[in-house]
Amino acid sequence: MFAYDHFHYDMSRSLLQYKSGNIFSLWGLDDWHNSEFCKDAWEYIENYRLFAKRISEFYHLKQFDYQNSGHYDSAPDGEGNLMNIWFRKHEETVLENIDIYKRFIKQIKADGATPIIVIPPYYLSGINELSKKAFKEKREEFYQIVSSLEIETGKVSIFDYSNLFENRREYFADLIHLNSAGAKLFTEIINTEVIGPLSRK
Repeated sequence: MFAYDHFHYDMSRSLLQYKSGNIFSLWGLDDWHNSEFCKDAWEYIENYRLFAKRISEFYHLKQFDYQNSGHYDSAPDGEGNLMNIWFRKHEETVLENIDIYKRFIKQIKADGATPIIVIPPYYLSGINELSKKAFKEKREEFYQIVSSLEIETGKVSIFDYSNLFENRREYFADLIHLNSAGAKLFTEIINTEVIGPLSRK
């Protein structure tokens, strides 16, 4: 699963990821490689190192226990703003992520597996004109980067579902994240259109 903006994004540099606990899922890897560039991240990292195992054991949810039944309601159609990352360029992060991407694809192939990129759905009817422009630019850049790397990585199949639910507000928790209903339906589509054909090869 690879969103268009991911070449520009580095969780370890975002204090919001530490404050929200989103980055907590990486505690087992203990990989905070650019956290020194993120003010106050060290406090969260020390807490994760000290208490993550006990916390994850205590609060561990069974599969599918968590349900997000809400839907995007922050703005009328055509008036929503994408997050700041869609409007920013982080060239150093792009270079680092390109290197990680190349090594990742090569490792997948070396292990005898087939790398596939799946672009997730977005609630495109919800975004305003400036966001549409930013979205288009990130999409074009994504395809340009992946295409330019094919000499080194070989061709990687891309299943682009960016506009799959573009006007289905009921499937989104926000402009770029599916809620549980959307995730369930999207999973069924991936199982049928992506994983199914691969398993029959």
